[in-house]
Amino acid sequence: MRLRFVAPLIAVLVLAVLLLHNLQQEFGRGSAAHFKVGVIVPLTGSLGDYGMAIYNSIELAKRDRPEVFDRVQFIFEDVQYDTKSAISAFHNLRQLQKIDLVYVWGVTFCKALAPLAEAVRLPMVGQCIDQEAASGRHFILRFMNYSSEYMLVQAEYLKQRGLNRIGIILADNSYLEEMYTALVENLLPGQRLEIIERIPITDMDLRTPISKAKFVEYDAVGVFLGPGQISQFYRQAREQSLSTPTFGTNFFESLSE
Repeated sequence: MRLRFVAPLIAVLVLAVLLLHNLQQEFGRGSAAHFKVGVIVPLTGSLGDYGMAIYNSIELAKRDRPEVFDRVQFIFEDVQYDTKSAISAFHNLRQLQKIDLVYVWGVTFCKALAPLAEAVRLPMVGQCIDQEAASGRHFILRFMNYSSEYMLVQAEYLKQRGLNRIGIILADNSYLEEMYTALVENLLPGQRLEIIERIPITDMDLRTPISKAKFVEYDAVGVFLGPGQISQFYRQAREQSLSTPTFGTNFFESLSE
């Protein structure tokens, strides 16, 4: 999981260095002015692993290259995985902290904050697989779109093992919806995909979709659930003796699982 955060860090640094150069020209090299980067991520809660990976990567970079970060200040906002908190953090960073750039993690946050950043002409770096977040906008840099690549490899893996009838248990989440759509678009000849059940991202009682998966006898079951739900799925699947091969998304990498 750590390697996936090298790209966002590089993107932030490139923009920061370029804009910092402009600041140096404006204020002079002896000025104490700092280039401020707001970072809106979940540092706690079910997705805190991802935010902490970003935090740690930035701290490591600052320690390894102090000359680059001498006049760059990162201001972190922990918003867990709450959109209202993310919007509030955005306004706080812009109006009170006077940031020069904002880094945003996740599809849900990017969709909510991209229009706001564009409206006030605040540069935003978004780690987001949803193309619509940056489409037609001039102040949004969206650099991550690996969903199609991920799911093509997944479809090929399933095909190689003769797993063609695929059921998906899908949580109500923008990122997981994007991954599901990418899988649909990359299915190989002979493969069929059905949604077993859509469930809220907060639902921890997964016995009903597990029963459906067991009854239909799919070749493989896609566990497109969020952190916290995944471990519950496997506990309850074991209780119901579900032995069907399973696969999922990179939420499986969450340390909480």
